[in-house]
Amino acid sequence: MRRIALLCLLVLVSCATLAPLPTAHPDDLAPEFSLTALDGTPLRLSDLRGKVVILNFWATWCEPCRQEMPLLEDFARKHADQVVVIGMNVRESESVVRAFVEALGVTFPIGSAAEPTLHGYQVISLPLTFVIAPNGALVERLYGLLSAERLLKHLQPTP
Repeated sequence: MRRIALLCLLVLVSCATLAPLPTAHPDDLAPEFSLTALDGTPLRLSDLRGKVVILNFWATWCEPCRQEMPLLEDFARKHADQVVVIGMNVRESESVVRAFVEALGVTFPIGSAAEPTLHGYQVISLPLTFVIAPNGALVERLYGLLSAERLLKHLQPTP
């Protein structure tokens, strides 16, 4: 019983909303990555210049990750003219990820985070979201469960 309690505590801590660490310096470029989305589309960060990129690291076993997925989908649809949302699954099989994504009707690109990408973005807890400016600068690291307000502040006002 004690082992189960300890395991549950470790899972909760790994998914917990942590106090945000200092945001990235505006001159720091986001580490380049490439992936093949579940639909087979190749994607590279450098090809997305000109739009804000919301890069979300997640897993199906992480409850806050599961909770924020509909928010990310809604945000991606409503702001497709300004934002590209990308989901990077962490260390799960494609079949598990595909079943989860299809059940929720997620339409934004979902890929599997390669080890160099995890290292480059220093992914140590989930969920973890990065906001990348249109010029490729790493604007902010968002630890824990997202809210629409946290994402909206990174959009440019439309004329």
